[in-house]
Amino acid sequence: MPGILARLRAKGMRWSYVVTAALLGATVAGCGAGGPSSGAPANAGPPSVQASAALFAMLPPSIQNSKRINFGTDPTSGQPMGFYAQDGRTLTGVDPELAQVLAQVLGVTANLVPGQFNSLIPGIDSGRYDAGIAQIGDLKARQGQVDFVDYMKAGMALVVQKGNPKQITGVDGLCGHSVAVNTGTFEETTVNKQTKTCLSAGKPAITIQTFTTSASTQLALQSGRVDAVFADSGPMGYLVLNAPTQFEQVGTAQFIANVGIAVSKTNTRLRNALQAGLTQLISDGTYQSILAKWGQKDNGMSRVTINDASL
Repeated sequence: MPGILARLRAKGMRWSYVVTAALLGATVAGCGAGGPSSGAPANAGPPSVQASAALFAMLPPSIQNSKRINFGTDPTSGQPMGFYAQDGRTLTGVDPELAQVLAQVLGVTANLVPGQFNSLIPGIDSGRYDAGIAQIGDLKARQGQVDFVDYMKAGMALVVQKGNPKQITGVDGLCGHSVAVNTGTFEETTVNKQTKTCLSAGKPAITIQTFTTSASTQLALQSGRVDAVFADSGPMGYLVLNAPTQFEQVGTAQFIANVGIAVSKTNTRLRNALQAGLTQLISDGTYQSILAKWGQKDNGMSRVTINDASL
């Protein structure tokens, strides 16, 4: 699947966080990392948290009465962000688990309603959903339609074979090395600029191999066809989590933009309650534990913001 830049150019952009389940299954089996063949953590359920009466009081009366928040979500977000478990019915991943514990701390339940990504914001406008959670990029162009409770970061990460045999220090250390990227992405643009910098400094160029799927880039690294993969930080973190004896990340992820829970601009009570609930989950460590479970520590936020778009 295309990466972030391609989605930025397309109508209805989302962040592309898809790691092929078959690849992860093969990788885990090959390295003895353990866990189910889908690549999902063995304990797929979210943690339990204590409901807060004060947070419940912040919710709009309609949700206080129904005791339920209807979250529109997209089960094709992919591992590790949002996908169906092995039973083909249960939604799991970062977004479903965050939605469930967030509703729990607010004193209600989360009703996860599957839908196509492009239908989520219109569904909020029509009242079908109270909110949308599916790695929706908080973009200035979208803020005229909905408000965003920003809860994660989207970024780029550099991954190499375990032990870093080529001793790559970062993107600026790729001169003379080979790297796999997805076509039409921020990562491709970044390494194209970097190879020009290498040549200007009298260093050898970067050998850039482009692919159309995340699975292809990862297989290129696994087989030794390239020295590194530079791709979206979500699937890269998940790949390293599932195959720690085969891959490692070089440094920390490079930030691109925030993703947020989308809420109607007229529903400020729900927006503020979601912000307060997420703040509580950060304070008690629940938020961090969910992200760590899915290999997303680099994409975490220390503070929950509203409409904090950088693009």
